[in-house]
Amino acid sequence: MAAVNRKTVRLQFASLLSTALTGGSLAQAVLAYLPATLGNKSPVVAVAGAGTERERAHLGANTWLTWVYLQVVVFVLYSEDSSGTWTRALAETRLDDLEAAICDVVMANKTLAGYWDALYFDGPSALEGPLPISGVPYVLETYRVKARVING
Repeated sequence: MAAVNRKTVRLQFASLLSTALTGGSLAQAVLAYLPATLGNKSPVVAVAGAGTERERAHLGANTWLTWVYLQVVVFVLYSEDSSGTWTRALAETRLDDLEAAICDVVMANKTLAGYWDALYFDGPSALEGPLPISGVPYVLETYRVKARVING
């Protein structure tokens, strides 16, 4: 038996978000890691590992229960352009739309064979900002998601 690899869960969840968010034009990019720079893109959604918890389950002689924790960070530009096509009000609206879309992905994939047996939010999201990233102000919303994997 091999241990559950957090990478497998992280990459699959990022793939699901990418399909839902970039296909619907809510985000310019979904990354399976935390970026050092955003390259003038907005919104950007990043999925990173946020820890793992493992325990021997009472479901069988060699069955393990693994919780994989993920951090999902949404970066949205929070400055107004001179043409008026992007405003702070639109940034807030985009954050709201992304929150609903991320929730839809979690709800639609509460189980995913070969990846996880259960998928949950792990507490409330947190808003920060505006924060300068490469000198450009962004607002950030961070979510913690946890996936339960039973193996053995």
